[in-house]
Amino acid sequence: MRVPMNRLYVEQYDPSEKKKQITKICEDVIDVYREMLADEDWLSDETKEKAVEKLDSITINAVYPEKWVDYSDLDIDGLPLSDAYTRIYEFLEDIDRSHTNGKVDNEIWDMDILEPNAYYDSQNNSINLILGLLEEPFYYDGISEEALLGGVGAVIGHEISHAFDTNGAQYDKDGNYVNWWTEDDYNAFKERADKLIKFYDGITVWEGANVQGNSIQGEAIADLAGIKAMLKIAEGTKDFDYDKFFTAYATIWRRLNTRETDYYCLMQDTHPLSYLRTNVTLQQFDEFLDTYDIKEGDNMYLAPEDRILVW
Repeated sequence: MRVPMNRLYVEQYDPSEKKKQITKICEDVIDVYREMLADEDWLSDETKEKAVEKLDSITINAVYPEKWVDYSDLDIDGLPLSDAYTRIYEFLEDIDRSHTNGKVDNEIWDMDILEPNAYYDSQNNSINLILGLLEEPFYYDGISEEALLGGVGAVIGHEISHAFDTNGAQYDKDGNYVNWWTEDDYNAFKERADKLIKFYDGITVWEGANVQGNSIQGEAIADLAGIKAMLKIAEGTKDFDYDKFFTAYATIWRRLNTRETDYYCLMQDTHPLSYLRTNVTLQQFDEFLDTYDIKEGDNMYLAPEDRILVW
């Protein structure tokens, strides 16, 4: 019954302005990715054309849907709890049966918009930034441009890049499992992605526990590309405060975990540990090194030849 609750919330609090702003940010970041793809000198024009075609076909699902499942025929008034549950179950089953051999309606969202989440769906080529995520520190009233880019902006950049990570790269603009790469380009892509794996494999979290680069490869690629996209936007922003931006980004990934929780995440999660999402990601960029006067010999310094940007 999440859809009626979601709809009531939207009607009560009217996040329409938030929807406009988040949609605009998504569109701006897609424009930046178009520039990033054009600048990749290791890609052929043929593959770039396919990549841009896929980028331009991304569906933006921002904040809440415009179309809802119709529950007006569901009547549970006066029913005891067990009977109401049965009625709801049968109602939802009828809806599912009505879709048999029908056309998928992508305007109907299959998600709880009050859940704090964002994701890219490779099978319908959509980016999904839903209402539940849009709270502090990711997004809030009065947020500065720097915090906006370091918060929800970095998340948007991250999710869009999943269209071109090692999983998303296997799907075309329509969500079909199709190879749209030239052989040479895909080999070059794999070589760059393998360098990232080896880098993360070399990180010791604590004695006897190393990062498993292959497990977190896709999410790490997305973190790096997301920050690269935000920094390209920052280039065109007058008097941009990079310290505020990097602080905002670090803030969204700060965590206080037990050793057991970190060990579980290290072994099972497809994302890098939170501190690595900040430290490894940011040390790839000159803007970060310059902001904090990080030089060769400092712990956070990473030489250009050792950096692991895939995009």
